[in-house]
Order: sequence, then structure tokens, then C-alpha cells
Amino acid sequence: MIKKQKIVCDYEVVGLGAKRRQDLIASQISSQYVLKKHAISFMPGLWEETLDWLRPVEVIAGGDFDQKAALLKVFKPIFRQAEKKLGTSEFASLHQDYLQEMPWREGLIFDHYRYFAFFLQQRFPQRLDLIQATSWDWTQFWLQYADFPFGKKSSRQQYLQINPGLVTLRMIQGASLVGIEQGLYAFCYQRHRNDVFWRTLTSIEAEILDELAEDRFFNREQLIETLLLDGHKDASEIASSLDRLKQDQFIF
Repeated sequence: MIKKQKIVCDYEVVGLGAKRRQDLIASQISSQYVLKKHAISFMPGLWEETLDWLRPVEVIAGGDFDQKAALLKVFKPIFRQAEKKLGTSEFASLHQDYLQEMPWREGLIFDHYRYFAFFLQQRFPQRLDLIQATSWDWTQFWLQYADFPFGKKSSRQQYLQINPGLVTLRMIQGASLVGIEQGLYAFCYQRHRNDVFWRTLTSIEAEILDELAEDRFFNREQLIETLLLDGHKDASEIASSLDRLKQDQFIF
């Protein structure tokens, strides 16, 4: 079979993880990649790691780099709710203001917009609906490419651990903009599905995650005992909540 040749830029793939990396690896059955290298600095080891999993047939010089076009290409698809709510003109103007305050110089270009929701909060402190919807859109996007340390050795393997890619968002004012019910939501990248999963959390599930987020060491029995001492009366309900969190890979 003749493979299609595709060109990718270093700023699009170096440091890539999760779903987007797995999709590119899977596509190597029918495609081969030429990697275009620009004069961009990356964290030590990321370039070599990318060469290892992308397996480009050739690395070529990047030539002229239209930074503005590259950034806009990434930006527009992420924050659909913000563009819809603000209008195309104001949305584009905010993008330029963001880049003036936070110019991109190096690294994975997708990562540059992680602070856009905070930027909007400074500009529109009363628009909690817009800020929450923007955080929702960013979380969905970020979890598709972030490189989480799955499978790496840990001294805590005998204890319960939070998924390194877990994100929680409380959606109240912004819920209607993204078409969901109000509540506390958890998100994570699920390796076995190669996709981002999210759902609402119960109050007990939220308490379990809070306990584990405090960097305290618990095995299953210790955590159940701790929550019982905190006032919960039903050990079986705590146990079933732990099972649900583990099944959905919010915890390991």
C-alpha cells in the first residue's frame, strides 16, 4: 500500500499526548509524516521523544513562519461559545489583545491559550456565563492533547491516586451556553477509549476527590474509614462511589 505523505510542523506535535498523539500513531498505517522544523525551543527531551513516536520519514527546515496565522488556526476552533456570544469582530479583537499581553515565543502552540478564560475574567468580570463556558471549551480541548504521565513508576502505587489529567468544573451560569445541566463536572482522558470522558459528580464523589487531592496517602479501606469518621454513615455508598470513580478512570 502506498502511504500518503503529510507535512506537520514541530509546534503542532512536539509535546503532544493523549488522543491527538494516539490518532497520529494510528494514522501511520496509511500515512507517513514529514516533520517541518522551525527555530523554536522546546523542553529538553521532547524533540527526541516526538521523533520516536511520530517516526517521520524526513525532517525539513521550516522556512518562513507565519506565527499570526498559526496561532489563529489553533485559537478559533477552541472557543466556539465565546465567538458565538461575543461576535466574530470582538472575538478577533480579544485574540489580538491576548497575544499582546501574552505573546507566544516557544513550545507547543496548543498550550498557549490555557489562560484565555482568566483573561476574559479580567475583561468581563460580571460575565460568569461566558467565563464558565470558555473554561468548559478549553478543558475539552486541552484533555485531547496534553501529555499526562500515565504508566510511569510511582512510589504511591499501593495507594489510591487521582488521574493526572483529572479536571473538575462547577458549571452554573455557563451551563446553558454549552447545553448541559448545572452541577459539578469531572473530566479526564480515558486511555482505553482514546477519548475525553466527562460527567457530573455526586457529593460523596466530590469529597473523595478532595481527600485525594490533598496529597494524602489512602488505600481503599483507609479512605472509607476516614469518610465515616467525617460523618458519613453508609460504608457501602462510599465503596460504590469509589468503584464508579475507578471505573471511569477518575482515580486509579
